[in-house]
Amino acid sequence: MKELNKDEFLNAIKSENLTIVDFYADWCQPCKILTPNLEKVSEDFKDVNFYKFNVDTDKNLAIGLGISSIPTTIFYKNNNELHRAIGVAPVDKIIQEVEEHL
Repeated sequence: MKELNKDEFLNAIKSENLTIVDFYADWCQPCKILTPNLEKVSEDFKDVNFYKFNVDTDKNLAIGLGISSIPTTIFYKNNNELHRAIGVAPVDKIIQEVEEHL
């Protein structure tokens, strides 16, 4: 999963393809559990964009998006938020959420 800066994030969420952004921090233990689950799911969904955004690099963006807990995973398409999940999700739950939003 590619890590985005603020400008890359703002461009990435404009995609017509489903785009999933994992908002995390290096110090966050649950984030370290979620990332491998998202990476595993990304292997099965080549048409879905999977990214990471470190909230410590731009706290104002995180606050502006209403992220108050991490990990938070947000699904976007055409610059619209489709779904938001907070906390660690198992692989099967992530797959279900991706399939619901394709």
